[in-house]
Amino acid sequence: MSLDDLSSSKTYYIHTKEGGYLYANTEMAKYDGLSSPTADDAHRWAITKSSATGQVFIYNIEANAFLSAANGACPLQSSPTMIQLLSTDQQGCWIGFAEGQVIALNNPSASSQILFLGDNGKTPDFLSFEEAGNLSPEAEKEITAKAKIYDTNRTEVPVISSIGTAITSLDQLTDGLTFLFYSTGKSKYAYDAGEALTFDSNRPALNDITKMAYVFVAHKIGDEWKFSTMEGKYISGFSGGVSTGKEGITFTVTESATTGSFNLYNANSSQYLNATAEKPVGWGDSEGNSRYQIIPVTLTNSDKYYPVTYLCYESDGENMRLMDIQTYAKTNNRLSPPAFDGYKRTSLVQGNGERFPSTVMTGPAVAVCIYTRQLQSVPVIPTTIVNGEFADTTHWYRIRVGGKYMQWTADAPGHYYIFNTERPTMDDSDLWCFVGNNITGYRIYNRAAGAALPLAFETEPVNSDLPFICDGPYNGWSISNGGTSGTWYLSPVGTDVAVYLTNDGQGKLSVYRGASNINIDEAASEMQSFAEVAAANLGNRVGQYDGAEVNELVAASENYTLSNTAFNTLQQAYNNFALNASRVELREDMLYRIINVKTTATVATLKADIDATTVSQDGRNESARTQLWQVLPIGNTGSYYLLNPENGRFMGQTKSSATTTLEENPSTHYYDIANAPNSIDQWRLRDLGSSVTNYVSLNNGTVIGATASTESAKWFIEPARTFTVTTEASNGGNAATTLFLPFSVELPDGITAMAVTAKDDGGVEFTSFESNVVPANTPCVLISSTSGSYTLTETTTQNSAPEGNLLTGVAVRSSNESEGLYTLDANANLIAAPATLPAYSAVLAYDNTTSINALGTNKAGESIWYDLSGRRLHKAPTTNGVYIQNGKKVLVR
Repeated sequence: MSLDDLSSSKTYYIHTKEGGYLYANTEMAKYDGLSSPTADDAHRWAITKSSATGQVFIYNIEANAFLSAANGACPLQSSPTMIQLLSTDQQGCWIGFAEGQVIALNNPSASSQILFLGDNGKTPDFLSFEEAGNLSPEAEKEITAKAKIYDTNRTEVPVISSIGTAITSLDQLTDGLTFLFYSTGKSKYAYDAGEALTFDSNRPALNDITKMAYVFVAHKIGDEWKFSTMEGKYISGFSGGVSTGKEGITFTVTESATTGSFNLYNANSSQYLNATAEKPVGWGDSEGNSRYQIIPVTLTNSDKYYPVTYLCYESDGENMRLMDIQTYAKTNNRLSPPAFDGYKRTSLVQGNGERFPSTVMTGPAVAVCIYTRQLQSVPVIPTTIVNGEFADTTHWYRIRVGGKYMQWTADAPGHYYIFNTERPTMDDSDLWCFVGNNITGYRIYNRAAGAALPLAFETEPVNSDLPFICDGPYNGWSISNGGTSGTWYLSPVGTDVAVYLTNDGQGKLSVYRGASNINIDEAASEMQSFAEVAAANLGNRVGQYDGAEVNELVAASENYTLSNTAFNTLQQAYNNFALNASRVELREDMLYRIINVKTTATVATLKADIDATTVSQDGRNESARTQLWQVLPIGNTGSYYLLNPENGRFMGQTKSSATTTLEENPSTHYYDIANAPNSIDQWRLRDLGSSVTNYVSLNNGTVIGATASTESAKWFIEPARTFTVTTEASNGGNAATTLFLPFSVELPDGITAMAVTAKDDGGVEFTSFESNVVPANTPCVLISSTSGSYTLTETTTQNSAPEGNLLTGVAVRSSNESEGLYTLDANANLIAAPATLPAYSAVLAYDNTTSINALGTNKAGESIWYDLSGRRLHKAPTTNGVYIQNGKKVLVR
């Protein structure tokens, strides 16, 4: 291994010729006398090269201190000694030389002896280096910054003292010119980031040591040019960007078509110096982003400037992270620590940990600044990974990036995806956990992907990079305040340029310089909250849940404790609920009460009184048939007619200044029924025949139209699962009434259902049902021993009507304009039907000529039709409207 092979990004074991390895013991360097290295941080050393050839700084990883020279020994301390490595005739071996003495051992025959500095006459110890692993990018920056200030120990430093105006002709480009490269296409300044050029949109500040990376030097080579940095590195190639190195490439510089700009062309690659949003690149086009300005700068070396390196750490009192390293050349003798948005500086100490006696500077200095983040409470509780498994008490989270859920998918190994819409279930691929802390960074794992690999990058992430499932060094994420309350930003730690987790626009996770709001929601809390919502919405209203899955979810939520088993139970119940839970739906064969949300205390319910022509409201009354409505779908249009069978009319026009009407013909005013925002059981009724004030609303007890969905325009739609009938006695005998409902009901004790069938002599008689269930759309006579009110209950139990039932149902209140319609009393006596046939009743057609005829059928399979006034039609209707066919209401369009 040559000296050039030593890298500041690696660590090394340092081997002595006597067969031992250097290590840190308390505050002193020693050697262990072992034949092979011990793989611990006490034996690992970092090497930072000085600007002087062959000189290095040697830093111990465990001690966090430099190898130094003092009092004839080699202590470990914060202020290093520069060590000269002199080559020997043995390949890969050097002699360490510092402070006029060579590094040697005080007792080569014994192990664990103190390494000390002998005089030149003492036999030196040969040192060789064996790679011991990589340094993290953060650690490399920190060690390099600590060493830099001691590199030359001088007070004269080069800085930009002034910036001129861009040259406009090639005559002004001279050998040795110091200048800034400015991309006119991207409006950014180029600078050397270490091994390649990158961009910054900010103009470099004056008198700032760190901004010397923006300064380039022109070198004339015949008719061509080379360009170097102030550290002597040249623009050396276009591979993956614009690299810098020892050997430079030559450019032909020509004036661009745009005045004041120049093109730089490399003949070997046939490319121009071009620009992307992030960095200079090579490209074949001479214009556009291949135009650069050359802006001269003046450099000054003066002992007026003191170099001060600020090591800026973020701390939470337990963990620390290097945020930034800033080196300034100060024109005064006062310390001016950097400020960071969202952070508060809590301490300022010298590089050796001691406090500054004052803020007055007398020479070069290293200052350590500690900052705390001004942050909302971090929304995560970190977990641990033990033996390759997540801890039993792991908190799992769902992460929304820009409003879209983050999900891992095995279909594209290596990538985490954005799921465009919320899925009904909460699967393992949707769940994430955090390991670590917000200072050094959280590692983020997916439950389905497992604990082996986190969300990470193999190289330092830049704009538009995608995270992978990998063990890359950039695997820490920092959480900071988002753009709105309750949101966050997630960014990789340890990057030179801040980038943030966002959506790449194609459904994948990416990082960009522009931040995207992120929501981090604990999965168990979400599921428990949803269980509360489900329990609160378990009921009889349209939209509410009515399945056993709700009870399973509620039980899993109530029994949840922080454990893997309990989480799995809750997750399974939640997913079962999401996939299988049923909700109360609108049905054509059901009667409903429509109840105002705002007035639930008084339970204001829409009604249509007998003979009324406008809709009104009243307190809820279980036996009031005027409060019962049918919701009739109009094909598959998603629109509905709202019919009040007891009144016989449809809900009509909504008006802001008048009561909503009831109309015979519903064709103009049909309704859209949609959920109110943020509710599953509150509904808006919108008259599609009115253009403006079309939401059914309640205003001081009057049913009117509103322009928007206010609280007064929100309604519960509740199925009438019970129906009240009243039987009346005749001639002192049994009591009776007739019934015709669109749904099946179960009769209570004390009341019996009868069909009416024909007798051989032309008369009629009652035939009882097989059970106490009356099927849907089955007309019947209900008989009780005494008159009174009885409550019938909706049921799903099956039953059939007796064969030959001669009764026909009346679904909607209508005029009786037909002759020979009768009802029956409890003794099967025919009673002439009234002039107006009430809804929910049954009638019998009878005359002396044709005897008994069923209204429902004539010949076998032939339907007979009636209009809503009860008038019989000679054939199937051809005009749009609502009709009665076989005792059922039918919409003809």
